[in-house]
Amino acid sequence: SCAEQRVNIVCGTVVETDSETALIETPLGRLSGINRHGLKRGDNAHLFIRPERMAVALNGAAAGLDNRVEAQLERRDLEGPFLNLLMRAGGHPVTLHVTNAGDGPALAPGQPVPVGFRRKDAIVLRAED
Repeated sequence: SCAEQRVNIVCGTVVETDSETALIETPLGRLSGINRHGLKRGDNAHLFIRPERMAVALNGAAAGLDNRVEAQLERRDLEGPFLNLLMRAGGHPVTLHVTNAGDGPALAPGQPVPVGFRRKDAIVLRAED
């Protein structure tokens, strides 16, 4: 299931579409992404977002993020010049892969953290039946 994976996949149902995007109702709220396969209202869908396309939405960093969810930090893993932020949002694992430039917000495990991504960076695909 979507909640058991350590990748950014969210399951939901398409509630609205336009010529390029789909808005899906998910356990994390309404999220939108590129609709490459012509999904229609009522279709079951998965939204995929790469960890490096997610951002911590603090201190003005929320500008331009079409999708936002509230998450809690579980763990920070240092990987050379990068940080992997392992979080949980509404029971779902959320991973962010960010540059460790030393100027990011100080985050503590258990701390609520708003995170988000741009609509154009997410893909909405039909859920496998």
